[in-house]
Formats: sequence, C-alpha cells, structure tokens
Amino acid sequence: MNFFELTLDKATRTQKRMIASLSCAGTFVVLYAIFVIYLGVYAYGSPDPVHSYYIDGLDTTGLSKASAETMAKDRGIAIRSGYPVDMAHLFRAWFVWGFWGSMIQIIMLGVFIPLFCLYKNSFKVSSRVYMIMQGLNCCSTFMWFILGFFWRFSKGGRVAAGDKLERTAGTTDDQWADEREKASEADGY
Repeated sequence: MNFFELTLDKATRTQKRMIASLSCAGTFVVLYAIFVIYLGVYAYGSPDPVHSYYIDGLDTTGLSKASAETMAKDRGIAIRSGYPVDMAHLFRAWFVWGFWGSMIQIIMLGVFIPLFCLYKNSFKVSSRVYMIMQGLNCCSTFMWFILGFFWRFSKGGRVAAGDKLERTAGTTDDQWADEREKASEADGY
C-alpha cells in the first residue's frame, strides 16, 4: 500500500471518520475557492485606483507621477532615485502572482490525483515529480507571503493603504466615510 492509499484508508475506515474527512475537505475547498476568487478579483478587477505613486517622505500618494512629484517639490522633499513607486501596480502584481500560484496548485492536484489513482504501478515516478512541483510551489507561496507582508507594511505600503489617515475627534461615522472617499479620489489611497 502506498502513502495515498494508506491515508485514504485511515480517513474512510469508519463512517464517523468519513464524515469528518469529507466535512474538513469540503470546508477547505470552499475556503480555498473564496481565497482564489478574492485574489482574482483584486488581480484583474481591483476597485482600487489604477495608480498610486509614492515618494519616500510623503504621507500621501498621488494618482499620477506628476502629482506625486509636485507634492514632493511643494513640501521640499528630495526625490531619490527609483521614486515615485507605483504601489497600486506593485500590489496588483502581487495579487496576480498569488492568483496564478493558486491556479497552478489546483491544476497540479487535478492532474496528479487521477494519475495516482489510475497508474499505481508507476507511483514512484509520479510521486517524485509531484513532490518536486509541490516543493517549488511551496517556495513560491512562502516568498509571495513574505514579500506581500513586507510590501504592505513598508512605509509606502502603509501610506498607499491609507494607514496614515487620521480621524479627528468628534467626527461621525458618515463624515469619516465621506472624508476617506474624498481622500481616495484626491490622493490615491
């Protein structure tokens, strides 16, 4: 018996185990589908502004390079090499990376699970290929998560996400929502 058959046998040995296994697997599939849809929506149909240019030293972003450079010059901030950075483009690229990494994972499962079931004699070869591909996908997912974490919580990521917006005392929820909407239209976050 190979690992796949052994695991399947343990998970389906009793009716309680089968129900628990199917419940866990179903929950995981639904949550993973929601995650992939979320990544796809933000990768290809993001409600965020198309551009959000950030210059180090500014506490706001601009919707165009010219507006970000103008804000920096008006405040006396020197524009270093490599700036302005389009944080919206960076985040969209991150979502595209996550979306296609997840799609590749789904495709791999869709290809290899039937192979494992149909070709039990060549299990060693397909198992090694599958493990290598899973290892590469795991490394990609790990780097995707770490880079996304650093990009989001970098100074540019916090500014582009609107973390620098401050709510003044006495502002109602409706007024605060209006202020945030105006800021997103004016400054790009």
